[in-house]
Amino acid sequence: MVVIGDSFCHGVGTASPFRDSQNTHWSFGRYLADYYELKYVNLAEPGISIFRTIELGINYLENSANQNSIVIAGWTHPRRIGIYSNHSMLQILPSYALLGNTSDTDVWIQEESGVKFIADKTNSQYLDTLSQLHKITVNNDFFDGAANTGRVAVKMFKTWCSGMNINLADFNVFPGYKSLTVPEHDINFSNVMPTLDRHPTRDEQKKFAELWILKYGKK
Repeated sequence: MVVIGDSFCHGVGTASPFRDSQNTHWSFGRYLADYYELKYVNLAEPGISIFRTIELGINYLENSANQNSIVIAGWTHPRRIGIYSNHSMLQILPSYALLGNTSDTDVWIQEESGVKFIADKTNSQYLDTLSQLHKITVNNDFFDGAANTGRVAVKMFKTWCSGMNINLADFNVFPGYKSLTVPEHDINFSNVMPTLDRHPTRDEQKKFAELWILKYGKK
């Protein structure tokens, strides 16, 4: 079972507030993999865009040894923008912008007009630049452009999985944008959490897995 998606799918906050393999142990995906007695691989990353989610999934699944996988895709907010390398990333979201590595616990943070700007030690000198990049993104409606790109990318990924005979089950992590991603499963984390302004607890991750099993099939 391969899980792709964002921080909620990764399990951020269950063991560490940063990207950490320990988080994936407490993610809903591990409970599902244990229940169905499947090997578990979690490729989800904090803050990433839909496009990056699909990139990581395809890179893993292109290996013929992995094409018998059951893939669970949790589509994040479609208005996320990201540029990625092997060691760093630039993420621009409506609520924050980050430059660096999401595994790095040594970070600089500043807030302006309700938006957080975060940089790791390597990129700390660029912290002030993030505010300007965020303003440029808002003023030029690039968030809406990201949503359109995400919509098309999801369609292409579903077609690719179908052509490769890969079993894909997808859902939206957050409610409110089913018309963009048209997921197979009508489920999101608001079903098990009183508020979505924080990450799920271990108990909420487990409850999400239990809800998935209840709604979409048992052994």
